[in-house]
Amino acid sequence: MSNHTPKTLLRRTEVEARTKLSRAALYAKLSPNDASFDPSFPVPIRISACSIRWIEEEIDSWIESRPRARQHKSVKTTSCVQ
Repeated sequence: MSNHTPKTLLRRTEVEARTKLSRAALYAKLSPNDASFDPSFPVPIRISACSIRWIEEEIDSWIESRPRARQHKSVKTTSCVQ
């Protein structure tokens, strides 16, 4: 008996929400002919003739691999102490 855990599959709209990418930007990351092509972006799997899904774990890993937004050095933080 296998200990295989089923993978959670995400719809395009769920991938868009998690990555904050538009539909066009999402497909641009997948297109080698596009300037925004990202070979590290997870490739979807086809589950039927008209339906694709992304593996949740792969999307989460891709998000984690992105550099974090850095606070600009000229922005000063203020103390809330009164």
